[in-house]
Amino acid sequence: METIGKSRNREDLELIEKDLRESLITRGDQDQGNESLTTLKSSEEETSIILMIYICTTNMLLNCSYGICAPLLPIDAEKHNIDQIYLGFMFCVYSVSMAIFCPIVGKYLYTLGRRNMCKWGMIVVAVPFLGFFMNNYTISSTIYIYLFIVMRIIQGVGTSMVQTSSYSILTLIYPSKINFVVACIETSAGLGLSLGPVLGTVLYEIGGSAAPFLTFFAISIVIGLIIKYLIPEFVDNIQEDKVKDEVIKPKYSELLSNKRIIFACLCIFIAVFQFAFIDPILAEYMKHAFNIEPQKSGYFFLALGLGYMISCIVSPMYLDYFSNMRVAMLSCFLLGVLTMFYSSSYILWFLTPNMLVLAMALLLAGIANSHLAITPMEEMIDVAQDFTGSDSEVLNDMCSGLFNMFFALGEIFGPMIGNVVFSLWGFPMICDILGVACMAFAVLYFLTCDFSLHNKY
Repeated sequence: METIGKSRNREDLELIEKDLRESLITRGDQDQGNESLTTLKSSEEETSIILMIYICTTNMLLNCSYGICAPLLPIDAEKHNIDQIYLGFMFCVYSVSMAIFCPIVGKYLYTLGRRNMCKWGMIVVAVPFLGFFMNNYTISSTIYIYLFIVMRIIQGVGTSMVQTSSYSILTLIYPSKINFVVACIETSAGLGLSLGPVLGTVLYEIGGSAAPFLTFFAISIVIGLIIKYLIPEFVDNIQEDKVKDEVIKPKYSELLSNKRIIFACLCIFIAVFQFAFIDPILAEYMKHAFNIEPQKSGYFFLALGLGYMISCIVSPMYLDYFSNMRVAMLSCFLLGVLTMFYSSSYILWFLTPNMLVLAMALLLAGIANSHLAITPMEEMIDVAQDFTGSDSEVLNDMCSGLFNMFFALGEIFGPMIGNVVFSLWGFPMICDILGVACMAFAVLYFLTCDFSLHNKY
């Protein structure tokens, strides 16, 4: 009996040890699986961060290359006796080109590949710099004008390809942080536009008119050749489980039939319009109102840009807690009020021309402007997904095309209308007209769109 008891105890002990070994092995497998999952997630996050840096750096250099044209091309145009009216049209062609080609790029982005579009976009951007360099040696003013216009159109096409791809890629990689993505791209673009004229002037002083154009020609070519290999392949097919023929591809007419998408697009237009309308007229107004030289008016332009860039950096920290539509509506209304503070308003009769008030109004307008420019992208994508009943990545491509198209339209009509109204009725009148228009649009936005569709406050 003792022998039988000992054998049973031994069997029980062996069973207990076996159970312990199995549980430890299972736990070890689970721990190993968790470690693998953690490593995979950290690797994906690291790739996404690197991708963000690549694309933002590319957009900074892209806008930097655009920014060098502002101080340099007028110098060459003056050598060829080009009238100021023609020069304004020659610069405007760039934005017209972007407004036309951005929606086209957005439509075919999924088919042709986002990496390919970034690569060939930068190579296309490089071509005009070689053209500007060669155009400096032309003798005929007519040839100079035609070649200049062709080069600006090509520059607009290349920029459309890169910027539309950039917004689409990053909004697909960060679907829950679209405001953050747009803010990052806008910050990098603003930084590039600020550095461009400075670098262009420095290079011009060092090596003459050839140096800046040839330098940025080389930079654009190098970026174009390597960017496809820096961007991972998965950005061309985020939704791997779907066959290309099965992906929903809506028409722009379908998207623009939705009132919320139309209002979001108009918000982008207004943000850029309000930013751009003072470009050709602020220096002239300050010369007559405050007897300030045009060169010194640059400090006031800096106030507007500074408010915009600071807000782009800070706003993603809190924008996700609010409705994009309500933020855009409120920002538009405040922007209208601030615009009337630029000058001695006919509506706000108590205002008199004051440089400090103007500087503060421009700074705060830059902040309001950034909110109005950042929020529409997420609003458009969310509405498009609800409207079509799909989360197809093509919607991001097409929304990116619309975003950049209306951005370009604001760049076209802002300086144009600003200059015309300023010439006819003066600076106070255009500030009042645009201020009232912004406030009226905000009220119309409030009355037209359905806030109950939002889950945010």
